[in-house]
Amino acid sequence: MIKPKRNFLDLFTAEKAVLSTRFYPDEPPVEVAIENKIFKQTNLKGLQALKEQCKNERLNDFVKFYTQYDGFYLGKYSDEEPSLLTQLPIAEFDFFAKKYAPNAEWSFAIDYSKAKTLYRSGQAWLPFAIVEAGPSCLTVFFGRRTCRTNISLGTYTSF
Repeated sequence: MIKPKRNFLDLFTAEKAVLSTRFYPDEPPVEVAIENKIFKQTNLKGLQALKEQCKNERLNDFVKFYTQYDGFYLGKYSDEEPSLLTQLPIAEFDFFAKKYAPNAEWSFAIDYSKAKTLYRSGQAWLPFAIVEAGPSCLTVFFGRRTCRTNISLGTYTSF
């Protein structure tokens, strides 16, 4: 049987989302019910500011997403636990960006990273998605030469 093609937005329309995971290598996988949710764009002032910052054509898809939606979360399996991935609403960009500033709560994610020189070079960048409760995240760079999305900032170290 051929399965129909799926796209990203299908993750938010499934009646029942399930994540199959294995806790131990010698045990069979366990299915865990999860919730995926996407948020409609309502922050028009924030959207306008984002459009002004994202002038490079390589960011068109990024801006297009935020024109329609204001973030999402994937893999929420408990009210007490964070989702597996959260693409932030525009209103939360600054709050999370400040966590990566020098001497801030999550600054170690940059300071001990192989990518420290890139993130501390003074070029404009922004964390737009948080993995679980952080500090691992996805970022977007706004510089002319470094303009790109989906650069992963993790807690891997340079030593």
